[in-house]
Amino acid sequence: MNKKSGFYFTYNLEQVKVTRKVTVNFKDKTVPEVLDELFAKENIHYVINDKHIALYKGNERQVALQAKKDIKGVVTDKNGEPIPGANIIEKGNPTNGTITDVDGNYTLSVFGNSVLVASYIGYNRIEIQVKDRSVVDITLSEDTQALEEVVVVGYSTQKKVNLTGSVSTVNFESMSSRPVTDASQALSGASPGLQIMQSSGQPNAESFSYNIRGVGTLNSSSPLILVDGMEQSISMVNPSDIANVSILKDAASCAIYGNRGANGVILITTKNGTEGKISVTYDGTVSYNEPFKIVHTISDYVQYMKLMNESSNNLGNSDIFSQSSIDLWEAAKADPNGISASGYPNYVAYPNTDWWDEIYTKQWMQKHTISLNGKEKKTGYSMSFSYIDNPGIMKNTGYNRYMGRVNLYSDITDWLRVGTRTSGNVTDQEVSVTSYNGSSHINSMNTEKMVPCIYPYYDGKYGAPEGPEEDPQSHNGLWDNVLNGFDKYSQLYTEWYAQVKFLKYFTYNFDFYQDLRRERKVSDASIGKFSFSKGAYSTGADDPSTLYTRMYYTRTNRTKLNHLLNYNQSFGIHDVSAMVGYEEETYDYRETNVSKLGLTDAAVNDLDAATTPYSTAGYGTEYAARSVFGRANYAYKSRYLLEFNLRYDGSSRFSPDYRWGAFPSFSAGWRYGFFRPPGIRMAPVHPKSHTAFLYRGRPGFWQTFLSQSVS
Repeated sequence: MNKKSGFYFTYNLEQVKVTRKVTVNFKDKTVPEVLDELFAKENIHYVINDKHIALYKGNERQVALQAKKDIKGVVTDKNGEPIPGANIIEKGNPTNGTITDVDGNYTLSVFGNSVLVASYIGYNRIEIQVKDRSVVDITLSEDTQALEEVVVVGYSTQKKVNLTGSVSTVNFESMSSRPVTDASQALSGASPGLQIMQSSGQPNAESFSYNIRGVGTLNSSSPLILVDGMEQSISMVNPSDIANVSILKDAASCAIYGNRGANGVILITTKNGTEGKISVTYDGTVSYNEPFKIVHTISDYVQYMKLMNESSNNLGNSDIFSQSSIDLWEAAKADPNGISASGYPNYVAYPNTDWWDEIYTKQWMQKHTISLNGKEKKTGYSMSFSYIDNPGIMKNTGYNRYMGRVNLYSDITDWLRVGTRTSGNVTDQEVSVTSYNGSSHINSMNTEKMVPCIYPYYDGKYGAPEGPEEDPQSHNGLWDNVLNGFDKYSQLYTEWYAQVKFLKYFTYNFDFYQDLRRERKVSDASIGKFSFSKGAYSTGADDPSTLYTRMYYTRTNRTKLNHLLNYNQSFGIHDVSAMVGYEEETYDYRETNVSKLGLTDAAVNDLDAATTPYSTAGYGTEYAARSVFGRANYAYKSRYLLEFNLRYDGSSRFSPDYRWGAFPSFSAGWRYGFFRPPGIRMAPVHPKSHTAFLYRGRPGFWQTFLSQSVS
């Protein structure tokens, strides 16, 4: 009734059972008629005053009829400081509310038996009974859970309230209901400042691009993406395995990564084993995919021939198609299931093909994930296995993928933990002429002469143009795109780590990472085009001696070694932390591409089956990098914040004299609840805001930033 009529209710919770369920149907009834029927069997009465309905039991009418009165008070924190902008509403009547002024004062008109609800961001919500009071002062307590919230930052974690940089987090546990196959789709729109664009719809080639706070360079503006510390594509991570994501947006938060963090950093943390019973989870998605909208072209060949003749006549030329051809198609169209002279059905021998219905298909996509999570005594584990089958809505563009992950750790002693995070996937991608060329599927398909008189595929044969006057070079879109072979690749990411706790406030971490990948094989197809109206091939299969077979193989091997030493201690109102680290990374890429000509049999397309070497190509790329870095943080009362970062990078891609560079940064922040200069009244300002001043760069190339962030 509150939603439909705009009335609001006040009542005594001890007298009126609001949880009682009643099933009734009303149509064209007044509010009193509805209330009479609702409370017909209850000793509940009501009084209506404008849009207010007071419910009372028995003879307590005078209590219900009592007039509204003005309640005033002050909202403060536990230290007695006023809280401006706090919300005060009457429970059960969300339209009756107010906010406190810059001195924390409020005034609200309510009934004597009302309940006030006070709330503010960063504080716990509280309810207060008004009773017979006219002054109701409210004290809000800080949300300690929010104050102690820890976020993942570069190489460690920090209290969110002590950050000088802009860091946003995304909790993937709350996004598990999203039916996505790619983690990039789940991240889209999940964090302010993070822009994710998808430039293709081809399965496994969606071409996601990422920008944090816009494009800052004419070169690559993509952020650095790290999954459990290892550089990796987001698309290669199962969304069900992700625990949380941190997005580092500004210079203060990204400085620890040096020049590699110039465009921002995305840190993905996968799930680990947790305390409690063993948890087995199944996550399944089945969806029916079809094109959103298709603009169809002419598929009636009779109409096509007449329009082509009309166009030719308008140019002063004779007809292109004879009347006998038009009559032949009209007769076959009148009896589509009849059998032609060649023995094939009329709708096959004399087709009227809508090529867009042939190119695009309606398919079922499915994804299944089984996860195991738990902890037994001192050993925690999180394991998952996933299968994806996405056939795509265009033929020969689908893929199958198997994904697995094992996160395992064991507390050997109170001060030593060892563990591994290992994941991998195997992908089998369909190949076609257009996808092999690496271009967008539909853009590289020649649709110029895909005429309606070609039946695409029937009885294991690809159709040829059936019209007597039709150009024999007219395209069968499915035949054009046939290619034999496969595109398979496997990826393995493994990390082994150890964590040592010593001297109470120190931890040491050792991490080792490695990954590797891919192969692809294709060969020309030897398939002719068949005329179903003539019952014979109009274009024969290619001579196997003119066909090529190709083998493409790549391997990427990346290793990374980390040493981290962390210190974290609190001295009353002082919080001090420091981190120093050493990182070493190697990258090795190899590519080989071999082609041979002259197959003895089109069905046997291994390299050994070809007779003549055609081309052999290959190359390799190697580089290495070393870095020493550190960070120091100080917070006073979790309000005045200081942070210093220094990274010293060396890369083999530069000459020895210019191989090393230092990248320092300094930032200071002030977390304030509100700002009010003496003698000036101002509107409330959001609490837990940060103002940070940052100096970043290498000597001689310093930059100064002023940033503000809201948590």
